[in-house]
Amino acid sequence: MDWLWFPRTDAKQKVTGEARYTGDIRLPDMLCAKILRPPVHGAKLKSVDTRDANKVKGIQVVQDNDLIAVLYRYPDEAEKALEMVHAEYELPQPKVDNSTIFDHLLDAAPPREVVTESGNLDTGRKLAARTFESAYLNHYVAHAPIETHKPIQQSWISRGARPRFGPPRRPHSGLRRRLRAHLGLLPVTCA
Repeated sequence: MDWLWFPRTDAKQKVTGEARYTGDIRLPDMLCAKILRPPVHGAKLKSVDTRDANKVKGIQVVQDNDLIAVLYRYPDEAEKALEMVHAEYELPQPKVDNSTIFDHLLDAAPPREVVTESGNLDTGRKLAARTFESAYLNHYVAHAPIETHKPIQQSWISRGARPRFGPPRRPHSGLRRRLRAHLGLLPVTCA
């Protein structure tokens, strides 16, 4: 079979650094938000002290129940201000550790779904010159996507229009939905 190769239309822009991504967009009066994340899944916020962050000129601290976000014109400065937020969490009792994680993942896995099946394992075993079975376990490594999601929204209140920009995938809605509600912004719509 002959394969045809079609170059990507954006290849040159990506290789030369000319391509613009959502994170590259800078709008007038734009603020960047950095969100305080709990140290572990299921942690409950007991107390928070934002006084030091509030002292930084131009910093806005948003607090809505357990949502804490720091907004500033530049993302690196927002990150520095977020480090000034002192939070105390109630940590849940760990249910898994390195010795129990794999059993937990097997127990928590959804039911197996066979998409297609062919051949016969018993016949294959009989035809094999040698067979062996073993389990290979290493420390658990969580999948962490490299791509970033940076929705951007600008409001033109005087004109009543609010254009929305966003990543090609749906952003994590929980924290962002509450942050948008607190700021009175429309939801970010993504293609």
